[in-house]
Amino acid sequence: MNTKPFFIPLLFALCSLSVQAQQRVAVGMGGSAAAPQVMLKFVDEKVIFPEGVTVYRSADGQQWQRLTDKPLKMGSYTPTQAELKADSLLPQYLDMAASLKSSPQEGAALLVAMLKALESLPFARYLGIAYIDGQVENGQTYYYKVCRMVKGAEQQLEVTAPVTMAPFTPTAPPDSVKLNAKDGVVTVTWKPNPLRFWGVNVYRSSSVDTAYRQVNELPLVASTRPGPDGREGYASEFYADATVNNAMVYRYRIAGIDFFGRPTQLSEPIEARPLDKTPPLFPDKVQGEVDKLLVNLTWDNHLQSDDMWGYYVYRGASYYQPFARVSALLPATANAYTDTVAESGSYYYYVAAVDFAENEGKSTKISVEVPDVFPPAKPRVASVVADSGVITVRWHRNTEKDLAGYQLYRAANGAGSSAYVPINPKPLTDTVFTDKLPFVAKNFFYYRLHAIDHAHNRSEPADVVYARMPDVVAPQQPFIKEVKQEGSTLVVEWLPNTDDDLMGYHVRRFEADKEPASAAQVNASLLGRQAFRFTDRFLSPNVLYKYYLTAVDSSGNASVPSGYYGAQLSRDEGESVGVGQLKAKYNARKKAVELTWEITEDNAAGYRGCVVYRRAADGAFTPLNGLEKILKYKDSSVTPGERYGYQIRTYTEGGHNARSLTVEVVVPEKKK
Repeated sequence: MNTKPFFIPLLFALCSLSVQAQQRVAVGMGGSAAAPQVMLKFVDEKVIFPEGVTVYRSADGQQWQRLTDKPLKMGSYTPTQAELKADSLLPQYLDMAASLKSSPQEGAALLVAMLKALESLPFARYLGIAYIDGQVENGQTYYYKVCRMVKGAEQQLEVTAPVTMAPFTPTAPPDSVKLNAKDGVVTVTWKPNPLRFWGVNVYRSSSVDTAYRQVNELPLVASTRPGPDGREGYASEFYADATVNNAMVYRYRIAGIDFFGRPTQLSEPIEARPLDKTPPLFPDKVQGEVDKLLVNLTWDNHLQSDDMWGYYVYRGASYYQPFARVSALLPATANAYTDTVAESGSYYYYVAAVDFAENEGKSTKISVEVPDVFPPAKPRVASVVADSGVITVRWHRNTEKDLAGYQLYRAANGAGSSAYVPINPKPLTDTVFTDKLPFVAKNFFYYRLHAIDHAHNRSEPADVVYARMPDVVAPQQPFIKEVKQEGSTLVVEWLPNTDDDLMGYHVRRFEADKEPASAAQVNASLLGRQAFRFTDRFLSPNVLYKYYLTAVDSSGNASVPSGYYGAQLSRDEGESVGVGQLKAKYNARKKAVELTWEITEDNAAGYRGCVVYRRAADGAFTPLNGLEKILKYKDSSVTPGERYGYQIRTYTEGGHNARSLTVEVVVPEKKK
């Protein structure tokens, strides 16, 4: 913005005072404490009043006293010698004003005269647009009425608001002063207030000159003008100070100028620091050469600015996406840089010249194609799981962007075999493969996995994995030869199975009047493959039992149960030994269930001892110990959260037995 006010907007601003603010008479207090004065200035669209102006005063706004004997016109007042001496330019303005008598409503001379009239009260009095009332007293309130003469008759121009006389004090400074620091310029704005001031002066100090000095040559006027929408409004910036240096700190204060040429108070200091935002000239002729994953960039650096600092190199994955800086600051003399990329593909580069204010002048962007000569990383197999007729291989997905898939090879003769054959015709895009094989195949199968990219580069193989399909063939059905009584026991005998992978047998028993589903396993652990008989010692006399047998192989396959074979333990009549006062509780410290009981008639002839039985939830009872003469037992093989039932059974030489009542214990859950 020009530092000098533009005269046409100035005239519009003066005229708008009467239209926007509805004030055509400016009032100010002056003089001295001993000789106070009221100063009046008249503003109108006509600017100059050819027939003159009359002035009235009232103490109550009702009764008016005319102060001017005759209308005030141009030339009615002649500046004094003191006023002419105080303003050396005033005589020139008086000579110029003479031309206004012939054509007072037109020409630049009128605008210059009005500007001078705002600054100079003597000149305004000469033009007939100012009046000084010296017949006033401090503390009194006055009203003024100003009329202009039109065709010999008075037309009221304005009646002022009441004026209470007091010594003059400068008014408050302009409000909302704002600065905007740019490259080599600081702009200033403020809130115009045409009721208090018609223009402003801007004062500036700096970090090297702390004195405030006026920077505008003539007063600045904030005028309105039509915007793009046709509405009147103020400009976004009123004044631009282009005499600043970048990076230097400046402080600004402004003061308004009232309608009698007097300054308002100064605004508070505001700091501004213009910054260099002009980038240096950009590098020229940027080129790139590729060596595997190295991109060698070169450029011409002859186009350098005076404040040149150095160069930055930027890289992007596409022409339009954001680029990332890949280099540290390179010297101002540099003309080459080598960038290492992570993988092959298309890359884009530009080189930026950087000045000391970190403005960047960017070169044109270039594209560089890095060919793929590197195979994918060695894949990692996650698991190999065999199931009936299938082996499933799973692996972790590679992270290469150009990955095409995987090739899986299989061999049946060991990890070092040269007979690996591919088992997928096309690269696998998934990370799992299910290999279907004959159900009867029992040998180990070995697998080798390669990753392949779109450039047909093949990775080194993953670590070899192997698996064998599970045995799904159960042992042959066993055959029980007989069940016979030996003393107080029943002995189950069977024909041994001939299966190669046989691990052993389980013997189960149930009472003949119950369903086979109620059968309980009577052997505590798996009977070995060489076993052919089992002795069942914990029986009730004169009860018909049925037995059956299952064979189990090394894969856990169980055979079809053997046929049922019935038998009964025969005993003479006699007396059994009773059990009473069975108690059970969980000991949290020992993490075990502790049982105690009493035996009645424990000295009875033939008493052999007792056995502790346990069941989980509502399952079948199974023995926890052998036949012992004990009155307490600690069960440490319990599971938190499980409910158990306990029972004590006694046995005699005569084959008599007795059972206690069942007591239950719930093992508490573990605290989290």
